[in-house]
Amino acid sequence: MSRAAVPDIHGGDVETATISAYYPHLADTEKAKSLPDVAQGEDMGASWLFGGHAGELSPEGYPGAPSCWGSVDVRADIDDVVMRITEAVIKHVEQRVS
Repeated sequence: MSRAAVPDIHGGDVETATISAYYPHLADTEKAKSLPDVAQGEDMGASWLFGGHAGELSPEGYPGAPSCWGSVDVRADIDDVVMRITEAVIKHVEQRVS
């Protein structure tokens, strides 16, 4: 999970740590350590996800804190995501069967 002061929307600490863990040849962690945090307002997360104007939202190319990648427990983060998706699928199936 992210412990960064700014939300990890794209290319922040969680994504940098995950790529570093599974594809280390694709992650420039030394460069990531030097990158400043890029914060977005609460309302900007949805705009980023719907796409189309990423350059306007983050000219740097990442809204997040890639320099904090070393503090992310990648395995715990993946386990959390898998658990939340599993619970959502089970809930959906149960609603459809009842």
